Amino acid sequence: MNENNNPALKMVAEFQEVFQTPRSVDLWRGLVAEEAREAREAIVHLFKELADLNYVMAGLYLEAQRGGVDVENDDAFQAGAALCDAIDRLFEDPASPLQRAFERVHASNMTKVGDNGEPLRDPETGKILKGPNYQPAEPAIHQDIFGEAA
Repeated sequence: MNENNNPALKMVAEFQEVFQTPRSVDLWRGLVAEEAREAREAIVHLFKELADLNYVMAGLYLEAQRGGVDVENDDAFQAGAALCDAIDRLFEDPASPLQRAFERVHASNMTKVGDNGEPLRDPETGKILKGPNYQPAEPAIHQDIFGEAA
């Protein structure tokens, strides 16, 4: 991979330079292991919750049909359907939303500074910590995915 041709490498190189991260393969290896573990747990949780959502939407649909209720105009059903549609759109072209999320994470990481503008570090590992100026990526990612504020 070439840093000049890869936006992800350019962003991380900027982070490493600005925050003067330790030149440690072991640090980054540990961070990869930590993030991979968290992502696996999140994916399992996400799929379980999406299955739960589909399950209860089916229950609502069946009960509405039995009771002669028009579920297509039901706010709860529509909220669930909108979420399922958003997830479907992500899987149609995963590169675009994932790239935008990466950019949002980078912007968030660049806010990991103390009031003095210097990065905060874990004294044992050198890992950059979230400081008082930290801006989380999740609200912007939520906006990108759902088109609404979190």
